[in-house]
Amino acid sequence: MRKLKKTMFTILAALSVISGSSGELHMSAAQTSTPPEQPKPVSPISQTGTGQLTRSKINRETRPFSSLIYFGEEGAPTRETAALIAFEYLISAGWEVPEEAGNLSMFEDGKIVSPEAAPAMAELVRLGVLASVGGKLLPRKTMTQAEARKLAEDVIDLKTAGANPLGALVPDITAQEAFAGRLRCVLSAMLSQGKERLEGAPDASLATLAIYLAYTSGGLPEAVCRFSGRNAVIITQTGYVSAYNSLFAGGEPCPPVPSATGDNMQVLGEYIVFWLGDDMGITLSCGTLMRDGEEGFSLWCTLRRDGEYLCTAKVGLEPREGTLPVVSSAEFAWG
Repeated sequence: MRKLKKTMFTILAALSVISGSSGELHMSAAQTSTPPEQPKPVSPISQTGTGQLTRSKINRETRPFSSLIYFGEEGAPTRETAALIAFEYLISAGWEVPEEAGNLSMFEDGKIVSPEAAPAMAELVRLGVLASVGGKLLPRKTMTQAEARKLAEDVIDLKTAGANPLGALVPDITAQEAFAGRLRCVLSAMLSQGKERLEGAPDASLATLAIYLAYTSGGLPEAVCRFSGRNAVIITQTGYVSAYNSLFAGGEPCPPVPSATGDNMQVLGEYIVFWLGDDMGITLSCGTLMRDGEEGFSLWCTLRRDGEYLCTAKVGLEPREGTLPVVSSAEFAWG
């Protein structure tokens, strides 16, 4: 083998010279000068500015998307390679990537992810199509055929739903705005009370604050209020129960807790007075909507405070016939 390699090297060296008219061999001008600078390889995903991603020219050495479904001669891809392949597919389909994509500080092994793969892994984990394992990304671990195929199928579903994530659940644009307003109130209440997760029914304090925000910040229409003024909103106990059922899927409403609103609430027999307080400055944008089980859905949202990225939330939703979906669960992801 060494003899064969040596022979091949000799042949290649001979081909790199030019023969003169006298039969003498001499080096070409290109070989006697400084060799030209070789172009740097182009990563399938380029990162510019502060986390803003743009689609660059596809590196032809990158595996095609079909390699997630049928492994070729290269064999099983690693998790970070699979993420790059899947993410390039989304980018090529016009997927809009959040400016904050690429932050892996929440994962124990986030630092060992290749720089070019970091935005891909972070975004796919955020979207729920690439699961972390015990708080780790395991970027060097190879995928099984079943894992890679599942990733490909989920990414195709993301591409299909990407244009209007809420369209399949809430077709009307006006209704989508109303739904986003209610969802913002629930998540804002959770943030205010330091609750990282909601499973099933909220406690009385969280429910009270969410309903207070829904009435005072426009999450519920003024028509359901007994009185709506510049400084206060008045509702009935029946209206309070109705508000709970329009926000949450689980449990039954408990008596309101005025202290949860910073004493901006007063119960007067059948009536409840909400005094308008300061807005929390939270804005919400809805992202990917995915089916969760036979009837439920999971919605990924991005939250900002005063225009600055705050966190991402995965919200479980339960459809309701004739009305807007309600929250069955919620969980925050920081980064």
